[in-house]
Amino acid sequence: MASRLKVLSVIAVSTLGLTACASQSDVDQLRTEVNALRADVNSMQQEVQASRDSSMRAAEAAERAAAAAESSNRMFNRSLRK
Repeated sequence: MASRLKVLSVIAVSTLGLTACASQSDVDQLRTEVNALRADVNSMQQEVQASRDSSMRAAEAAERAAAAAESSNRMFNRSLRK
């Protein structure tokens, strides 16, 4: 998406440079496209954050499971010594 925004920026600057000014419809169209790109970026950022949160929860659960397994193993070893 960032590359798409860059391409649109280059096109917009080129267009403005060639015509010396943009029509209102050109400006409106670019504004609409930029807003759509911003929405896409925001959506992607939310997806990335959700993925990070999910990964953190999974890592925490794995740590708890490892600690529980270690505790269970210690208890089992103690019971063998008796």
